[in-house]
Amino acid sequence: MKIDTLGDLFVHELQDVYSAELQLVDELDKLADEAHQPELKTMFIEHRRETEEQVHRVERAFESINQRPRKAKCAAIKGMTKEHKHFMKQLPSDEIVDMFDAEASMKVENYEITSYKQLIDLATKLGYVEARDLLKLNLREEEQALNKLAQFVEKYERQLIRLEVA
Repeated sequence: MKIDTLGDLFVHELQDVYSAELQLVDELDKLADEAHQPELKTMFIEHRRETEEQVHRVERAFESINQRPRKAKCAAIKGMTKEHKHFMKQLPSDEIVDMFDAEASMKVENYEITSYKQLIDLATKLGYVEARDLLKLNLREEEQALNKLAQFVEKYERQLIRLEVA
């Protein structure tokens, strides 16, 4: 696809975030299976359900601008997945796996938040009101997920530091 206009850029970025969300549905399942802390496992399971709904909203955003939902390979999420696989080869302890997965998930949430903010800005400028509103819902959920993860990391870090000091 040739990208010459802001509309083309919007479609390209929508394809990227669509690819990211589809990849994350699978990754969140793996992270939930891998999690040792029940609270973290629950967060991953809940966010997977949200991510499935986010995929549907992105599909509806495509439809609202008369485009067929298509994905452009999201190299950022692919890279973060690859980083996770490399980290796991180091055979980290269960506690460190949970900390790494929570922090890696925060990186992903920040990527998604930035992507949605850019898409919302473009949608607003292009007059794509329905797409903008759908993407705002996704943005809100991503921000909430990031906040939950940050709270978990802060609390869990304190626990691990106490164990190391003791």
